[in-house]
Amino acid sequence: MEKPSNFRRQFIINPRFQYRLIGNMMILGGLIIGILYLANIYLFFRLQETGKSIGLPPEHVYFMFIAQQKILMNWIFLVTSTVVGLLVFSWGLIHSNRIAGPI
Repeated sequence: MEKPSNFRRQFIINPRFQYRLIGNMMILGGLIIGILYLANIYLFFRLQETGKSIGLPPEHVYFMFIAQQKILMNWIFLVTSTVVGLLVFSWGLIHSNRIAGPI
């Protein structure tokens, strides 16, 4: 006798509930990432203001270094945001399915 499989092929059982839950989770994740991105922008702004306040000329290597690091951090945020978005969506889909299934 063959055991029944616990593998579910239908992930969306209650679309209204599941889409709302996943959407709320994505919004919360986006807000958190946005707050961290704004903190990053503020950090680089403060670094530039510190360089200006000590009298460094605009073409100084310090400002070029800050610009390079800012580009690097933007890419890191883009990749991290994409990965976090995919993980939150996947987690939300799986767990909303576990909640909506018995309902």
